Amino acid sequence: MSFSKLQSNLIEWISFFPGEGGLEKDSKVLLLAEKDSQELFEKLLRKRVKSISLRLEEDRFDYIIIPLLTKRHLMLFQGSLEEMLRTFLEKWLLPGGEVILGMENENALERISTGYYEKEPAYQSYDALKMLEESLKKDYPKARASLYFPMPSLEYPIHFYTEKRLPKEGEESYGYVALGKKGVFPQFAPSFLYRFRGDATAILSMKDVHSEEVEYIKYNSSRKPEYALKTEILRDKEGVKKVLKEGIGAEANAHIDSLPKKRKLLSESFSQRKIQVLEEEGFWRAYAGSQSPSSILYPFVKGKSIGEILGELISQGKAPVKEIQEALHLLLGEDSFIKPANLDLLFENVIMDGEQAVLIDCEWVKEEGEERLFLLYRILHYWYEEYKDKLKYKDEE
Repeated sequence: MSFSKLQSNLIEWISFFPGEGGLEKDSKVLLLAEKDSQELFEKLLRKRVKSISLRLEEDRFDYIIIPLLTKRHLMLFQGSLEEMLRTFLEKWLLPGGEVILGMENENALERISTGYYEKEPAYQSYDALKMLEESLKKDYPKARASLYFPMPSLEYPIHFYTEKRLPKEGEESYGYVALGKKGVFPQFAPSFLYRFRGDATAILSMKDVHSEEVEYIKYNSSRKPEYALKTEILRDKEGVKKVLKEGIGAEANAHIDSLPKKRKLLSESFSQRKIQVLEEEGFWRAYAGSQSPSSILYPFVKGKSIGEILGELISQGKAPVKEIQEALHLLLGEDSFIKPANLDLLFENVIMDGEQAVLIDCEWVKEEGEERLFLLYRILHYWYEEYKDKLKYKDEE
């Protein structure tokens, strides 16, 4: 896997619609990146937008992107982040344009525990960014601001969290999950990706699903290009959550295009059991030969996964042997050979919505079937790896 693929995740997920609405291919972008990453981001953008500038000049743009904010950037604006943003909004951005800033957190957990700070980054804090946002919105009442927490780092992001969607067990280390439970993860996150649009009227009026508010992103960049996807949790204009799956590149279009068929296969297979296979509510197939990715949209299922429910029982001091047996029977039945076989049939991928079990993932389906014992092993193995720390006896600690 190339680390450059992970670097490009920082902005790859953003749809660069013109500030007053329209298509990505009509957008003008100003990219102010460091030399070691400029080529990477420039290459990504040139495939998608109308024009790219690499230095401040007498022009206006739909987007100004700074992947890593440094002291050198702020020197042009009396060292003030607020002055920089206000100047961008008034002088260099087109109506409805947006600023996108990557910033290191001065209070990052690892940073304050080691005392190590690099010289170049213009470190910011969560509290300072929230105060800045309040100040800007007084003069820009139609603004749209978004704050993301890239993990594990700004340079190589795989997950993007928000205040509405913090790290869960199994996603990040125990320390960050614990900070989330205490409600202070934003203050100690490694870094920030901040987006500010002075007037979001045009964007909010768009019907394209990519214009919705993004609450969480997970990249599967380590896969082969044919299977490399990103998953986003969106919130539409009415406040309803959706889940969007999309290829990171056009190479994954065939994989995305196969998902409705796999869902139909599994729906027939599970029709006699109390498991619902989540049905897509939107599907956009890219044109043959297109460099655009195919996309598929699902409703967001509220509830807890079977894995989470079992994990909570362990936290309460209970050995959930009976519950595990019942869950395995629900998912696998009693047949020794299962056809078709869903390799994504894991505890974490089955959500309990009241009394209804909902399977939310069916990417990896073998039509020819698979041995029950193999599927049982996968279920228990992946659940154990996620919750093994909770399974230790006290005398082992």
